[in-house]
Order: sequence, then C-alpha cells, then structure tokens
Amino acid sequence: MFEAEKYLLENGPIVPVYFRRRAWVHVDGLTGLVRNFIGADPDFTMADIVREE
Repeated sequence: MFEAEKYLLENGPIVPVYFRRRAWVHVDGLTGLVRNFIGADPDFTMADIVREE
C-alpha cells in the first residue's frame, strides 16, 4: 500500500472533489459581521446596520 500511495502521489493528478460556495447579498451599512471557517457562518452576534441619515 505504501508503494501504491507513493506512485499515485508522484504520478496521479490531484483533483479537488468539493468546493465550498455560498451566495451573499451585500447590504450598505452592515458592520460587525464575522465570517468563520468553523462554526456558525456567518455570525451575526456583533453585527449592526448603521443607517446614514
């Protein structure tokens, strides 16, 4: 198995099988939004919308 793994890593292509994608809508004045790689994503705990008047 070691030789087979070594051969594949040296001669075989590496192709990603999964891409993480998400669609987002941008809101003017949104502040404090946290994007996490692990856990709640997005985290709106500290988010706020600041309106210009």
